[in-house]
Amino acid sequence: MEKLLQDGLEMMHNVDNPTCEQHRQLKYWEEGQEKLKKAGRIVHRMHPNLADMIDFAQRNVPEEYHGILNHAWSGIGDWQA
Repeated sequence: MEKLLQDGLEMMHNVDNPTCEQHRQLKYWEEGQEKLKKAGRIVHRMHPNLADMIDFAQRNVPEEYHGILNHAWSGIGDWQA
């Protein structure tokens, strides 16, 4: 789950700061979002309470990515962007 989260966040960083043509493609963005969603579903299985999911995100995701994570995890359990 940590690898999915790390990879997804790195991909979203690349979308915002592209260094190659791949970073500008919709498919790349979709793959990054899917990694974040998969990580969110795993976190939800481990911590189904919304407050616990939020706590997990605050402890494990740099604050600069909280907005990205908020949108990616919207609809997982009680999480709503």
